[in-house]
Amino acid sequence: MTAGRFLLPTRGGVASLLAAQIVGLVWPDGARVTLVTVGDQELDLRPFEGVLHGKQVDHLRLAASDAADGVVSAVVEECRLGYSALVVGASATGETDSVVSPFVDAVLGQVSVSAVVVRLGRGHQDRLLWAFGRAIVPVTGSTTSRGSAEVASYLGAAIGTRLHLLYVDTNAASPSLADLTSIIGPPSVGRQILDETAATADKLGANHATELRHAESAGGAILESVTELDADLLVLSAVRRGQVGGSPRFGNTAHFLLAENRTTTIVVVAGESSH
Repeated sequence: MTAGRFLLPTRGGVASLLAAQIVGLVWPDGARVTLVTVGDQELDLRPFEGVLHGKQVDHLRLAASDAADGVVSAVVEECRLGYSALVVGASATGETDSVVSPFVDAVLGQVSVSAVVVRLGRGHQDRLLWAFGRAIVPVTGSTTSRGSAEVASYLGAAIGTRLHLLYVDTNAASPSLADLTSIIGPPSVGRQILDETAATADKLGANHATELRHAESAGGAILESVTELDADLLVLSAVRRGQVGGSPRFGNTAHFLLAENRTTTIVVVAGESSH
């Protein structure tokens, strides 16, 4: 993980404070974080500076109209000025017409940089989850998936979260003969991806387990794993696939999990040049 320049918009809420904490735990000292507030409201940013200890923290106050789209436009314009990534917190609202939240959707629909979205689970909006016991980390072998697994591994190494690295094979609902005979032959693609991801977790010092699960639906299998293991964190990867009505499209699995998963979720979104 390399130091970078991050933009983190905030209204001083718990969700954005947790997003700042994730940056503080995962990215190395020397990373530069610009906290962006919009309008004239005075916010106490000392908690943010505390969880970002060791980082270079700046505060930028932007002017905007009272309209919601004025706030979005101000953040979007700033985000286009050479930042490595956008980091944004949100609370689960249960609104079916939003991918993450109206504000996050509007911003992600207009920027092309990588993003780290931290969405608080339902019922957790009034308290900060300073530590996570178990995280489900779906892996696919893609560049973005490796990035989300790396984020999870740094987080696990920092605070002791046990990672459950999960590969879902949707080619068959149950193991095929080829999968069963792979015990004595070459490992399956899924097992190879899990082994590579586990090696990275080992290198970074994260406690982990791996699972190769066969299912018809990747989203359904991931959600089942969250429930079965009573996980308090889900770490996803997502790739932009255009937009609909100004909101980003990430693919069916990510959309399903953002709609149905109730626990806190970190979504690592690839920049448009990183597909």
